[in-house]
Amino acid sequence: MQLAQPPPGMRPPPTRSRILAKFGKTKTLNPFAEEEKQAILNMSEGTQVLLSMHNAAELSALCGVMCLSTEGTNRDKKDRVLKSVADETMRTHNPEKAYSRLLHLMWEGILFEYLRSMGCPLKGAEVDPRPYTLSFWRQRAQQNKAGTFAPHYVQRMVS
Repeated sequence: MQLAQPPPGMRPPPTRSRILAKFGKTKTLNPFAEEEKQAILNMSEGTQVLLSMHNAAELSALCGVMCLSTEGTNRDKKDRVLKSVADETMRTHNPEKAYSRLLHLMWEGILFEYLRSMGCPLKGAEVDPRPYTLSFWRQRAQQNKAGTFAPHYVQRMVS
């Protein structure tokens, strides 16, 4: 079967509008891209620290809850958990959601100890450390970005 050809002397219909063709190739500048990359890096590093704070029984329990194999060394279990988070990130394209799900499966005592070691003393058990840990990682990303711009005060003389 052959497609219908336009009559001689006529142009074929455009597949995209001229405006889309002109502006479709431009890059969009996201002012929060660096902050987002830093936040994801903080989440990854923080998760590795949190997993290193788990003992063998806690890692086995975490792997069991995540429906991962509980066999092998602690390093194997940590790698399986991190691979599971990476797979979920690739599937959902939302790393914060993947790390949030992992935090909700972790024992909160380890989260309290992690936050204390990072300089955030949470003394009461009435605060859930899971959302606070995510916001802590986000705030650290914003603080790293905050050093790039310093506002200056210029005194104004009124006569």
